[in-house]
Amino acid sequence: MKNALYQFLLDNKAEIIEEWMNRRKNDVDSFFSAQAPKYVETELKEEAEELVLTISRVFVEEDIAYQKFLLDWAVKIGEERAQNDTTLQEVIFQFKVFKQIYLNYVNEFILKTETVSIENVVEWNSQLNLAFDNVIEVFTSHYREANKQLLQSQQEIINELSSPIIPITETIAVLPLIGDIDTTRAKIIQESSLSQCAERGVEILFIDLSGVPIVDTMVAQQIFHVVSSLQLIGVKSVLSGIRPEVAQTAIQLGIDFSTIRIEPNLSQALKQIDFLSSAGR
Repeated sequence: MKNALYQFLLDNKAEIIEEWMNRRKNDVDSFFSAQAPKYVETELKEEAEELVLTISRVFVEEDIAYQKFLLDWAVKIGEERAQNDTTLQEVIFQFKVFKQIYLNYVNEFILKTETVSIENVVEWNSQLNLAFDNVIEVFTSHYREANKQLLQSQQEIINELSSPIIPITETIAVLPLIGDIDTTRAKIIQESSLSQCAERGVEILFIDLSGVPIVDTMVAQQIFHVVSSLQLIGVKSVLSGIRPEVAQTAIQLGIDFSTIRIEPNLSQALKQIDFLSSAGR
């Protein structure tokens, strides 16, 4: 009886998928939109076909065998949905729609097959509900993990872009800082500037603070830590865009800027090494 049900579902696989595809809404912002490009529609059909095959294995294979196919499908789709920025709410809703359509075909088989017993119906419903629950559970877990890794990668890119080392010559570079600087960002700037300077062989780094709206003693202290770290790997730092009174106040608080060259702006800082005049010749 199970083999007959399995074959019935496979024979109606195309109809199950088509009915699910027709249930999609005209939401242009959704990956499941009825107005999605042709390649997305093809992708959805292929994934739905794999799901029908995977779920239907519950009737003809041992738990260990069909669970492997279930796991592989859920992991794959979880990663793909995270990468194309589909919300978890959208996916769970589509799972519900697909499950209902699938169960309707199971019920159709039951109604047209006189030899199906109550025990069969109870067993099949139990197996299917467990299978769908397992798919959703595994999918959700891997979706979240993939989404977490994606966000982490994006944050690393943002962090790198927030502290770009711009080469001027083979050994001279500029680090233009823009926006507020707190302890967390200062740590990112420190790590990023150390790695970039070491990688590019930078010997002199101009750190321009002109784009930082507030340069108070706290920010000065964070920058001092960055400069001190750079000194340890042989990089000489020149600061620009920091007000003299801030530097003076920082010194009074024990932050020693006496060994660090401070210029009013980046142009003036570059002139100190005769860079601009050399470039003009």
